[in-house]
Amino acid sequence: MQKQFYDFVELNRIQILFFDWFELYYASAHHVTYPFASIKHACPITTRSKTPVWNLTSGPPVESDHPPPIRNIQLNHKDQTVDAAPYKIPGDDTLTNTKHIIQQNNFTNTNLNTLGKQLT
Repeated sequence: MQKQFYDFVELNRIQILFFDWFELYYASAHHVTYPFASIKHACPITTRSKTPVWNLTSGPPVESDHPPPIRNIQLNHKDQTVDAAPYKIPGDDTLTNTKHIIQQNNFTNTNLNTLGKQLT
């Protein structure tokens, strides 16, 4: 069986874990009942989606690894909704400009946090 596994890997030039190969290719071709198939797929850690869902300020939520570019998003922090925006046009009002800078910083910090999680 080990030789068949390595032959399969070399022939198809792919990297696949042994138990995934066994379940997907060997067991089905040789009519072997794989005893762990139902346990493996019932595990909440492996079946749940790890891709975050981003709430947009306008439009439906988007599922993406990174915040959607050039779209305003809403973040939840300490039971409050915080706006984050990638780009804002400066205005004449100092208070409005300050709010724009804060929203851009929120967006930048969200991107940095996402990248940091992926690197670890």
